[in-house]
Amino acid sequence: MKKFIPTTLIITSLLFLTGFTKPQEESVSISGPIFKVDESITFTDTIDGDVFLVGGEVTVDATISGDLIIIAGQTDIKGTIGGDLRVLSGRADINSIINDDVTMVSGQLKIHKDTLIKNSLTAVAKILDFSGTASGKTTILGDNIYLNGQAEDNVFITTNKVTIGKNAKVSKNLELNYYTHSNISDQSTISGDLITTKMQKEVNSNNQTIFQKIKPLNKFTLLIFLQQLTVLIIEILVGCLLIILFPKVAKQLNTLSQKDPGLALGWGFLNLLLTPVIGVMFLLTLIGIPVGVLVFLIFSLAVYASKLVISLSLGTKILKDSKLTTPYKNLSLGLVIITALKLIPIIGWLTYFILFLNGLGAITLLAKNSLKKLKKWALPLNHR
Repeated sequence: MKKFIPTTLIITSLLFLTGFTKPQEESVSISGPIFKVDESITFTDTIDGDVFLVGGEVTVDATISGDLIIIAGQTDIKGTIGGDLRVLSGRADINSIINDDVTMVSGQLKIHKDTLIKNSLTAVAKILDFSGTASGKTTILGDNIYLNGQAEDNVFITTNKVTIGKNAKVSKNLELNYYTHSNISDQSTISGDLITTKMQKEVNSNNQTIFQKIKPLNKFTLLIFLQQLTVLIIEILVGCLLIILFPKVAKQLNTLSQKDPGLALGWGFLNLLLTPVIGVMFLLTLIGIPVGVLVFLIFSLAVYASKLVISLSLGTKILKDSKLTTPYKNLSLGLVIITALKLIPIIGWLTYFILFLNGLGAITLLAKNSLKKLKKWALPLNHR
């Protein structure tokens, strides 16, 4: 369990960076990325790119060439997904073809028979019913797991109860770690090694589920993991939306961050040191209170945006010579690295602080350059 949570965090975080119906001939492909936020979303478009959906109820029956990322209370997915599928949902039904990795965090998850996952599956769910096919490694953490599909690579399951159905077919090894119940059908097919481990239970804990069994410290760790994952997904969505709305600004900030990192870091330090002092000075005067509030509001936005700037810059450097490089994937990869970096005590925090100053400095330089241009534009008007 202790090994599983950090592995899931890394896989899920990295993943966090990106049904089969044949599109009708008259349908028109829409260029992505696409962002939608609503109480109820029904998505049936043909998309050339990535799709990000946030809603109470989300239904997808579409052909998407890129990644599909969903945060919802209830999710129903059909169609074909060309990239990764990432879902955080209370309940999720999957009946789709996914050409890359799948990562799911759900209370109740059902993966139907016709579902084909052409790469790895990583799932965390209280109740999970898997009847589809996964070509890559399958990793599952849950409370009640029913496996009745096909896995063409190794399968790792940690759960309270597990049932391997008669139609289950595992082409390589199957490793089961369970607390109370394990039922493996004689008609199931396991080509590799079958490794089963019944984990020990404490006295007077017969009715406890795997989630109740987790020690307080591990519960806290799991809670932190889920919180960090949620924040990461939101930051990716917000960052990609800002790139769509302000592509030129994003490009300029990325350039300023990388062109002279030392200069950007210096300006970031000055901004961090002087702006709060200036804001307080305005707040101490009755007339200057509105200005002081405005200063702190702008400063807060700059501090938040600094993380996005340095993430975009970091991801761009890593994927510079890769075919995968796009502003959205660069940002997502950078945010994953920054999030992981912040989990490392002292060294990680110091490294992040330096990177943060670079991002804040890039924003400061952009504001400085913009003021210069505005001043040059305004000077001729003053002489008229």
